[in-house]
Amino acid sequence: MQETPPESLRIDLDAPPYVPKYYTKLVEHRPGGQFDFDPSKLALYVSERQPERPTGPYAPSPFLPRDLAEEIQRQPVLNANLLDWFLLPGNDCFIPEAWMKIIDQGGYICFWGTTYLDEYGKPSLRALHFNTCYGLDSYDVPLDYENEFYAWYPAAVWADASSSPKPAKP
Repeated sequence: MQETPPESLRIDLDAPPYVPKYYTKLVEHRPGGQFDFDPSKLALYVSERQPERPTGPYAPSPFLPRDLAEEIQRQPVLNANLLDWFLLPGNDCFIPEAWMKIIDQGGYICFWGTTYLDEYGKPSLRALHFNTCYGLDSYDVPLDYENEFYAWYPAAVWADASSSPKPAKP
């Protein structure tokens, strides 16, 4: 008999997302149901077309985040409610090890299931990363399609489509 996890490990991926003050509008928020936290149901998606992350000095990539938008939107992407849950006090220990390895190396885990417009009217999403001043933090990833820096960071996705809980009926 499977036990129900404590309420603190249940994440409402259907709830309206947090909208940081530097965003003017929520564009899309893919509901994800009531998720009883289980790291085996989480994965990272990297397109075969994404470049490798450079290990040396910054070198611009001809591959831009906009090149991923259509492809990634066909994936079972996770929304920013999970990102915000990871940022709650004490929840950083639940971040999957593979994700922390990327974050510890200065990388970002992008949450494509929630997109916004920034204060300039440009599309953006949020990513989980490590800020040397604040620790684990949410970062604004502009998808203004001019920014090459984020082209090699993975998207947070369900491990398979059946991992996603069914969104609540309105």
